[in-house]
Amino acid sequence: MYAALSLLFFGSSGTVAAASSTDANCNKGTFLNLPTWYKYLNQSSDAKKNCIIDFDVEKDIPKVVLALIEILTTVLGVIAVAMVVWGAFQYITSQGEPEATKHARQTIINALIGIGIAISATAIRSEEHTSELQS
Repeated sequence: MYAALSLLFFGSSGTVAAASSTDANCNKGTFLNLPTWYKYLNQSSDAKKNCIIDFDVEKDIPKVVLALIEILTTVLGVIAVAMVVWGAFQYITSQGEPEATKHARQTIINALIGIGIAISATAIRSEEHTSELQS
């Protein structure tokens, strides 16, 4: 379970980072550890440590799309986990009322389905990264 959640929150950056040339200065300080849209593009920095991105429209659009999908699945996974917590809060505060308990239980089930979808999307995305970036 921990491995699935770490894959969901932190992505599969270890398997794909070698496929593109990245500079350490270009990926510092990302918001909530979310990947940047230019994560898989060739990056370098100049003398002032400004990030320079080498972007070829024909070749790099799939890489940008994959990075945007990674951002989206990460955000959706976090929202699904928050919904599980919200459903648990609703369940605890339902005070035994059958309708409130049923609603809270349905919220938790839907959130768990969402987590399953996000983990599946992350696994598929990881496979696409590997095949797309190595070709």
